[in-house]
Amino acid sequence: EAEQLEGSITTNARGRFAYAVEARASHTFRFAYSGTATILPVENSATLLVKAASSFTAQPKHILNGRSVTFSGRIRGRPLPEGGKLVELQWLATGEWQTFRTVRAGPDGAWRVRYPFKRTCGVQEWRFRPHIPGESGYPLEPGNGPELAIRVRGRPCSTG
Repeated sequence: EAEQLEGSITTNARGRFAYAVEARASHTFRFAYSGTATILPVENSATLLVKAASSFTAQPKHILNGRSVTFSGRIRGRPLPEGGKLVELQWLATGEWQTFRTVRAGPDGAWRVRYPFKRTCGVQEWRFRPHIPGESGYPLEPGNGPELAIRVRGRPCSTG
């Protein structure tokens, strides 16, 4: 992407400055001072990394084994890739997040997927989150949405 001038900044008496930006996409900023007859020119850069995010809901949050939950959300960062944005649904298994389904958000960033619970015995609470991976054409860093818990009541667990 071609470099473009965003604006000019005036330093304080000690040569310090602040530059506030809205964190909507990852960017690299180059700051340059052209110098004077007695001060050498100087330049430096700073990179702003913005993590992707998504809203996240589940309906219902309490179910019987054999039933399904509908997970849905909306990607918050723009612009989205032309073909939509990938979202990885993850569950917490033995202390680590694992992807169990990948969906593609539509042009408006909305996504939805139905997930059936088939193997739960007893009453268990499962933790889920959306993970938004890095992807070509999407100017944000990988990130996660909020975590949700789903309580599933299944048949009694066999012992032995």
